[in-house]
Amino acid sequence: MSAQVAPTPAANVPTAVNGAMPAGQPMMNAQAPMMAGGPMPVPEVQTASASLYVGDLAPEVSEANLFEIFNAIGPVVSIRVCRDAITRRSLGYAYVNFQYQQDAARALEELNFEPIHDRACRIMWSQRDPLARRSGANNIFIKNLESSIDNKQLYDTFVAFGNIMSCKVATNDKGESRGYGFVHFEKPEDAKTAIAKVDGKMLKDKVVAVTKFISRKEREAQHGERKFTNIFVKNLPETMTTEGLHNLFAEFGKVTSSFLSEPSTKTPPRRYGFVNFEKPEDAVAAVEAMNDKEVETDCKIFVGRAMKKAERGRMLTRKYEESRREMDAKNRGVNLYVKHLADDVTEADLHELFSVHGDIKSLRIMVDPDTKASRGFGFVCFDEQESATNALTELHQSVFHEKPLYVALALRKAERQNQLAQERHLRNRAPMAGMPGGFYNPMMQQQMMMQMQGMQRGMPGMRFPPQMLAQMAGPQMGNPMFKQNGMNPMARGGGRGAGRGRGRGRGRGRGGAQGPPMSQPQVQMPPQQKPAPASQAAPVAAGQSLNASDLAKLEPGLAKRAIGEHLYPRIEKLHGAERAGKITGMLLEMDNSELLHLLENEAELGARATDACNVLVQYEQSKQTTTA
Repeated sequence: MSAQVAPTPAANVPTAVNGAMPAGQPMMNAQAPMMAGGPMPVPEVQTASASLYVGDLAPEVSEANLFEIFNAIGPVVSIRVCRDAITRRSLGYAYVNFQYQQDAARALEELNFEPIHDRACRIMWSQRDPLARRSGANNIFIKNLESSIDNKQLYDTFVAFGNIMSCKVATNDKGESRGYGFVHFEKPEDAKTAIAKVDGKMLKDKVVAVTKFISRKEREAQHGERKFTNIFVKNLPETMTTEGLHNLFAEFGKVTSSFLSEPSTKTPPRRYGFVNFEKPEDAVAAVEAMNDKEVETDCKIFVGRAMKKAERGRMLTRKYEESRREMDAKNRGVNLYVKHLADDVTEADLHELFSVHGDIKSLRIMVDPDTKASRGFGFVCFDEQESATNALTELHQSVFHEKPLYVALALRKAERQNQLAQERHLRNRAPMAGMPGGFYNPMMQQQMMMQMQGMQRGMPGMRFPPQMLAQMAGPQMGNPMFKQNGMNPMARGGGRGAGRGRGRGRGRGRGGAQGPPMSQPQVQMPPQQKPAPASQAAPVAAGQSLNASDLAKLEPGLAKRAIGEHLYPRIEKLHGAERAGKITGMLLEMDNSELLHLLENEAELGARATDACNVLVQYEQSKQTTTA
């Protein structure tokens, strides 16, 4: 290898990584070769795997987007985008499982570093053993990287030394390089060769240092506790001077420099500063002795190790998350959310209403910060869970100041959004009855919506809400991986890269017409289910009456289920078992209060069920006419 290892400049990096150079692109630098001599070899440790890890994904990338891209390579068995358990936001990585291992290897070769939603993805073989992922074996660390070097250029530089399992340049929140990266080789001898050949060499006008990767715990064990000489001091009084700051800490050792900020505009005004000692032990002694010390009346200062802004931000965020989790655990089941409050309701009125059910720890009505007017909701936190449960049961939907109250357990915004999303998913996931094989046909859905809306205008007693119309017209299918009687909806359109042969001598392109059509995965969508019998999961037995207080004790999803278990037997008697499940699902889109009214009024229930049945009959007849 020459004295300098020059990675491919950004201008020379082709947009295609499958060996077919785009027009007008120069050849890659010979000292940073790609695996151009055929398909990428499958790692020995993964010979039985057809599963890929796909990282660095944009937040909006979904399973459907990935299916469209990867299914053009070969049949995909399953795809999962990993999401936060509470917020359901994407964590930025996913797993793609192919039916055949050679297709997975080809996807790794062709799609690695390809942009997905304008962000280059990073693909590697899925390593299911967590010990192997965290061991750091065969992993090297490269620092002092030039800021323009990205994952692909780092890969192109080190692939000459052996097969690379993973390659990543560390970036900040803005996507800018932090000047260091990691390369994980398949074999230990390849990692040693890369260290020996590249360490101390120049990459893009910068001399880089390449070493074996050492985890933070191992570094701390080797070097002991982190040493520092620079300390940060805040909450200093306005009268503090630079000389006074120097003298305040001089007793702990020799101070090489000090800095004091200008007074702040806050009330009371406070200042901050930095003090740098000659010896680390003096800095440690100053932190231990001066932190939380009162230097003037009602003026306690904070003293700690000086940190960069990003490091301090991470530390404060971690502390905030820990305190929030502790608070959530402490208030779980005792904190109530109350809304639909009248404008004239005060905190004293709310306290008087709820205090009869137990001791109240805290209570607050939320107000507008400018006008101080009530925003119509608040929170009541009890000392004991039993008191909170009694208050929720007795006061939910009760009339207070001429308005019915809504009382429920308080949830974080992310938890509430996740709960609502799960409810919508459960309502919409079942295929529309009468559509064969679980087909999702947008034209048929639109036609049925128009028919039902026309029927609604022609039937004075027929009042289906828009949510029910959408449910009756069919589910909003966000995932294309559903059974289509052996046909994939994207196969006819060619998928990603249709008409462009991009294979490497294999005689088939990525969705083009260079070879026989690829088989498509047939993942059966869950069939429409009838409401579960009361013996399986019945919060309120089907034989008992159902009222608002019973529903208030249940989560929203279980409340709907309980109503469905009471509705289904009655509808089955009226219209038979064949249509009972469909009609019940349609009616469950109504508000719980209206459904309770239907359960109490047999005539009204019969009328609503008959209207829904007529809609289904007309839809089935129109479908048969269209088919004929």
